[in-house]
Amino acid sequence: MAEENKNILLDVSFDDGKYRIIQEHGRGLRVLRGGEEWRDITGDNMVLVLASELEETREARDRLKQALGIANRMLGENGLMGVSP
Repeated sequence: MAEENKNILLDVSFDDGKYRIIQEHGRGLRVLRGGEEWRDITGDNMVLVLASELEETREARDRLKQALGIANRMLGENGLMGVSP
């Protein structure tokens, strides 16, 4: 979902992509709604912290899913039962 822009520091979508929070160098923090500029929330540190923590949590979840997939493949190769995500 992230734009191909090296200035983007944070890019998090919510509500199946309806809302998107983007932080970039030189532009601050903004919200897109339906792909259109909606709000400038530069200076709203609470939103920045929540979006950052959500992004980190999603990345950790994805790493855990990947590790679980590897573990299940290894267990399957050894004739053992795997674990569901």
